[in-house]
Amino acid sequence: MQDINLISNPIKLGVPIKAAIGIGLSRKGYYRLSKTKATQMGMTNQWLKSKGLISIKELWVAFHYK
Repeated sequence: MQDINLISNPIKLGVPIKAAIGIGLSRKGYYRLSKTKATQMGMTNQWLKSKGLISIKELWVAFHYK
């Protein structure tokens, strides 16, 4: 059942089906998968911001150019 989620969740985020299947069937760990192009296509900065995460870059710019 977990394999289905690893394929269907990226598809919901806009990742092409072929790439999502590649992610779902991969034996890589989450850290290595986070660096793949397909994962980065689905987890955009806007999506991360909507989940409540803050941008380190925005914090750095606000701190140094205040």
